[in-house]
Amino acid sequence: MIDDVEIGLGDIIKLKPHITYNNNRTYPNGKKAPDGIEIRFGTTRPIPEVREILKAHGFQFSEKQTMWYALDNAKSRELAQKLSETEVDVDDTQYEKRNFWVGVKSIDEFERLRERTEFSVKSKPPKYFYSKSFLKKAYPSISSLISDQSLSYKKYYNKVIGEGGIEEPQSNQSQSLQPNEEVAKKLQALADGMQKQIDSKINPAISKLRPTKRRMGIAAVMRDEGYELKELQTFLYALADAHRSGKIVQFPYLQLIRTRTQASLVYWYEYTEENYSTYKEQLSKLGISNKNECLYAREQRTKLLEDFSPTNSKEQIEKEQKLKNLEMRAFEAKIPGFFPTPTELIQQLLELADIQGDDRILEPSAGKGDLLDAVRESHSYHELHAIEPHSILREILTLKGYQLVDSDFLKYNPGEGYDKIIMNPPFEDGQDVDHVRHAFTLLKPGGRVVFIMSEGPFFRQFKKDKAFREFLQVKNAFVSEPLKEAFKNAFNSTSITVRVVAIDADGRRQPTSAKPQTDDMALLELEAEAELELLKMRVEQERRAKKAIQGFGEIPLDENKLQRFRRKAWAMQEQWEVLNFK
Repeated sequence: MIDDVEIGLGDIIKLKPHITYNNNRTYPNGKKAPDGIEIRFGTTRPIPEVREILKAHGFQFSEKQTMWYALDNAKSRELAQKLSETEVDVDDTQYEKRNFWVGVKSIDEFERLRERTEFSVKSKPPKYFYSKSFLKKAYPSISSLISDQSLSYKKYYNKVIGEGGIEEPQSNQSQSLQPNEEVAKKLQALADGMQKQIDSKINPAISKLRPTKRRMGIAAVMRDEGYELKELQTFLYALADAHRSGKIVQFPYLQLIRTRTQASLVYWYEYTEENYSTYKEQLSKLGISNKNECLYAREQRTKLLEDFSPTNSKEQIEKEQKLKNLEMRAFEAKIPGFFPTPTELIQQLLELADIQGDDRILEPSAGKGDLLDAVRESHSYHELHAIEPHSILREILTLKGYQLVDSDFLKYNPGEGYDKIIMNPPFEDGQDVDHVRHAFTLLKPGGRVVFIMSEGPFFRQFKKDKAFREFLQVKNAFVSEPLKEAFKNAFNSTSITVRVVAIDADGRRQPTSAKPQTDDMALLELEAEAELELLKMRVEQERRAKKAIQGFGEIPLDENKLQRFRRKAWAMQEQWEVLNFK
């Protein structure tokens, strides 16, 4: 409600208010509620001094019922009795009560709202609450609603009507449309010029560093700033399109916007309203001379965006923001076994998976869906299923559009198998062995499971681990060499050593992704290079032991290069590497 707008006032008259002592109030459960006092001024409005007196005696104004009310106590009854015996000054200007929904931006803002504020929670269908207490009963975590941008409250204002009042400008359909390409180009250039800044905010450099709570917090703030800029950019594009079509005449309070600053004043209406006196001069240049006209400009802004911006732009921004907020919550929750797959390992897994166009694909223990994201990005249509037990991660997967088929992978037993299962299972207590064994049973004939495993099952001497190594040998599994610190710079970093493994349902050997080589000379050259590297290593060892070896100087060693040559030679010779797990 805008209490102190005195523009376009009618006459100040004397009026004796109507007072009701309500002693029949009950709660919804039928129990008696405390008695109350209601004061009504008809269609008039008490002047500011009277309103302050009412507030000082505990009265609040009900927007919905257009009355002042308070609990019946000594303080409120004293004022009520006084008002019943005298007339007070009221303004007889006629107003039309209007409202709009405003997003709650912080817990502090929520606490400042009155108990009887109306709230809306974004859901399907939306849910509405008529007081703070009812809202808190349904949603104990108000801060989560705010961080997800799901909570709004109803804000009221008075639109002056009748003679002497300020009528809201109507869309003037009869005006001739006069396209203005020059202004349209200027506004579009302003919007285009924001893109670099938006990109740097939404994808900040700090987000590419090893994640920590501090870094993720900084990145989250920068992303929020980026999304706000993106909303403003959308507004500028809509203004440009309105000028280009000539329909800007339907939005008189937006017609004079020419700069990004002016667009910000109208777009971020809530901040401008709170600091109206600061921006009064700037707003006057746009033809906005009071708070009521600020509200009309805001309504025109909403209509402009409905008419000229992509229908999904705001929804997409809100979805991206919600995803980032959920990811931040997942990081802070320290979920057991939650170590999202790094990009480098994802690429290796997808290469081994050899995904075909009609494959049915499952990601167990899907986390936040990084593997499925990569599949969807690099391939066209696939039937993508996910399994995930944790509620926050399930919410992320649902928001991304993946089909959650279960919450417990080891109990999952679908009627139809999968062509490809791509997984990063939990490693704790040998769970990765159990998950791989179960995944193998879910494959279709000709299917393939590719996965990451910890190093433990490859050297532990427990019965389960020995049996698993034998299983890999029997099934002719591809097993990579140990990959050290593969998760060092991951979403949740860890120094664990892992391997990449692939198993076919029929257990036959498969060629690697390397190009087939039939030239014996190429194979010999690779083997020779590998042996040369080995010779260099031996010579260096002798040189260090004896201090000098005639005929050899300093020879640089490259163990990674040696390993790479050997693996290429093995791949060419065997077509698919089967390691000795004993």
